Amino acid sequence: MKNFFKQTGKAFCYFGTYMVCQLLATFIMMAGCSAVLGFKAGMAGETAVNTADMGTEVQNMILGNMGIVLIINAILALVIYLIVMKIRKHKFTEEVAIKKVGVKTIILAVAAAIGAICVIDYGVDLLPIPEALMTGLEKSTGEVSEMPFWQDVLAASIIVPIMEEIVFRGFMFSRLDKAMPTWLAVIITSVAFGLVHGQMIWALLATLTGVVFNIVRIKTGSIVPTIIMHIVNNSLASLVPEGAINFEVPTVAVVLIGAVLLTVSLYFIGRGEKKDEDAEVAVANVA
Repeated sequence: MKNFFKQTGKAFCYFGTYMVCQLLATFIMMAGCSAVLGFKAGMAGETAVNTADMGTEVQNMILGNMGIVLIINAILALVIYLIVMKIRKHKFTEEVAIKKVGVKTIILAVAAAIGAICVIDYGVDLLPIPEALMTGLEKSTGEVSEMPFWQDVLAASIIVPIMEEIVFRGFMFSRLDKAMPTWLAVIITSVAFGLVHGQMIWALLATLTGVVFNIVRIKTGSIVPTIIMHIVNNSLASLVPEGAINFEVPTVAVVLIGAVLLTVSLYFIGRGEKKDEDAEVAVANVA
């Protein structure tokens, strides 16, 4: 029982740190935007600034540059994690399960990511979901697509996937897996991953995606394949224009083909891959 509370507490401390850094990053961005707007107003000779208008402009600047918030968030969280690892004399790569994998695993990870997109993202169209919820999903994804291209590439497609895998499949899952049955650790990690994505349908899709990522994490013993999968997923979502991928086949067929691709990829991934058991035992001992 003592180990349960110890490992669970650590898992949620790492998760909480990431969320607090997100709030700090937002405040930093707000301060920066306010300073920029105030400077512009001063240069324009405006002596009185409408607080309401200023607030609206700050909000619009933040929404249009969410990538910068995400980058600041990642920097803050990573610095804190590295400091904690240094103080505790733990090796960061072992704590978050970063280990090299073979080319076959990388190829299967990409295939699994594409299969998951076909099953989860296209499968949602087959469900009787209220139009209001789907509209909310489109609005949420639209806010992400409003970022400048360089932010889409650097933040949404690279930095966020890396950091979220470090937090969820790295720190959080590794700790929870030591405190409870693996299946329960998968569920809790995946739900937490889904909740940080906000909107209800988006959270559901992210939760299901998180389950797939966790399966790959378990089978390979590394978050490297899940980072690759996450990058593929986010890149297709943020960089490919809506409607650019338009299959000339029924949605049901796309989902079925994706299910086969996902199932085969998950079956073979990690097979024949030599896991670094010594490193895993070392992590368990120092924990």
